[in-house]
Amino acid sequence: QPSLFPPEGEINVLAIIENGSVEYPKQLARIKDSAENMLGARFTEDDAKNAKGSKHNPDIKPGKGWERPSKAGSDNCDGEHDSFCGRAGDCLLYGHNDGRGGMIFDGFSGWQVFTLPNMEQGLVVIKMHSWAFFPPDTTKGWCSENDETPCKSRRQLDAISSNSTAMVSKESQRNRMLKPKVPPYCDEFKMEFAIDGKITSLSLKELEAKRKNPERVVEIWELYNDDDFAAGGARDVEFSLRITGCGRKKPFELTHIYWI
Repeated sequence: QPSLFPPEGEINVLAIIENGSVEYPKQLARIKDSAENMLGARFTEDDAKNAKGSKHNPDIKPGKGWERPSKAGSDNCDGEHDSFCGRAGDCLLYGHNDGRGGMIFDGFSGWQVFTLPNMEQGLVVIKMHSWAFFPPDTTKGWCSENDETPCKSRRQLDAISSNSTAMVSKESQRNRMLKPKVPPYCDEFKMEFAIDGKITSLSLKELEAKRKNPERVVEIWELYNDDDFAAGGARDVEFSLRITGCGRKKPFELTHIYWI
């Protein structure tokens, strides 16, 4: 690994410029911290143990197949000259500000439950990548949501888990060396969301009708808009989301939830 520090006895020019001293500069500290977490984070056993389902609907159980890979924390991807958002190969100091972070999920990932505090107008808009290439590693080997029903045979596992992007490695795609084909939708695809436990199911046609593209590769969906919500006053709202029907073949990446 390359050294993040100047040789012993040498002048630390960066520290002098940024901090007015030769103490260990804060910017290098954040680079060092990021380097220790560059492989992202999976939904761990502790996460699954602590995850909570819906307070309003017992059928909305916590999903165990969501994954949150990330190139860096928000404080390391802020557009400054030394921001640290990516790493390629063996070069520890390689980075760029083009990392698109989000929560990866597929048809086996299950529900993810969020609390949207202080909602006033009853509007929920989400930003996702429908062109996500790779399903979460967490659901590999699963044949059902949350792996509740084991695979009956190797043939079933192969049929469910096969993906058109399998020939292109994740590392190659992340580094923009190769562009895999976006996985297609299956006929059984559905996206479901719930507001305070009340579930709404959207077919592919209904979901596509809600999609808007304000910029290139930017996709947003207005999932909820209740004109009567404001009459009840501001309150915290439980928002849940999942997709079903396509197994691991059609992943999504959730990046933002907006509400007012």
